[in-house]
Amino acid sequence: MKRFLALLSLLPHLALADATRVVVPITEVVLPNGDLRYSVPVSVGRGSVGRVSVGGAASFPALLDTGSTGLKVFRAMVPAQNYQDSHIASASSFSAGDRLTGTIGTAQLNIGGASTDAPVRFELVDQAACMDFRPRCGAATLPARDYGIGGDGIAGQGFQAILGISLQTASDSENPLVHIGAKRWLIELPEPNQHQTGALIINPDDNDVHNAQSFQLAHSGSGWLDVLPGCLNNLSTTQRVCGPTILDTGSPGMIVYIPNALNATLWNVGENASLGFSAANQASTNQANLTMPFKIDQSPGTGLLQQAADTQQSYILSGFLPFFYDDVLYDAAMGRIALQPRPDAPNPAASTMAPPMSVNSAIEVIEMNAPGAIAQAAPNGMPVVITPSQ
Repeated sequence: MKRFLALLSLLPHLALADATRVVVPITEVVLPNGDLRYSVPVSVGRGSVGRVSVGGAASFPALLDTGSTGLKVFRAMVPAQNYQDSHIASASSFSAGDRLTGTIGTAQLNIGGASTDAPVRFELVDQAACMDFRPRCGAATLPARDYGIGGDGIAGQGFQAILGISLQTASDSENPLVHIGAKRWLIELPEPNQHQTGALIINPDDNDVHNAQSFQLAHSGSGWLDVLPGCLNNLSTTQRVCGPTILDTGSPGMIVYIPNALNATLWNVGENASLGFSAANQASTNQANLTMPFKIDQSPGTGLLQQAADTQQSYILSGFLPFFYDDVLYDAAMGRIALQPRPDAPNPAASTMAPPMSVNSAIEVIEMNAPGAIAQAAPNGMPVVITPSQ
């Protein structure tokens, strides 16, 4: 039975063993440099009432990231009585060069109005530092009080937590959505610059996904390899790059990993391009709905860079652009991702397109490095920040 937000306000936190449908708001955040981020409300601890848990922990915004697994939160955000600390050391690395260290905790985690059915592992962060390959990352250039995850190194920007909802597994933390109800969720990102709220729908019903096109995923260890068969096409030159593609709500731009490629921009600003997903051997073959046209560097999510791959196969980090064209269903129980075309998808020819991004600014990819997200995704498993040529 579909439950609406009015009802959810009366039942703020439910252990969803019965797969109750819950809508969690997704908020768009625009950084001073124009980059977009997306967040959802999260709290840690059992027995939450309204926005405050029994232990006194108010809910806080966490960066929503489909490119990583599990909750990572600065310890100061959560009262000690709300979790169990294992005192086992934990470390997570951002592809922008930031490294978070702390310990592994366990607690009931609450995402909006939904709660896990048991305590799950998450990471309690004590310190942010820099990886050797980028010694002047945001964690080094800012005092601790001004640092935020996904803040592009801008004082007072970013978040004190990141919620990774990838279908991949991780040793230090667990995706809390896998421990809620039917183990599936639908992401409806707000369209950029529309000043609206999106939705993370936990346990969506058939009305939410009535026209979705499903992709069966390959099994990876104890999780699923949540990549799709994708292709980037330059419609101006007919060039094409294809390979496994990860959808990442934490990345403001796209990176194409190509064997022996130079670290540079891929193709030219303003050229017509498209991102598409192949439905070969899938239940649906409606290719028209799987093609996303865009103009390079002309709107949010369309920055396009290339980087050398450390394998003989090309692969793609598509960032959050696909979520503007499709609502995306993640089904951890069945091991699939489904794409449902949005009626409000971007129109590259529309006059309301955002101005081109400055080629003087680095396009920072903030995907948290989830083990195995894309096998051998880059040297040492770490994508790096690339500054476009000036």
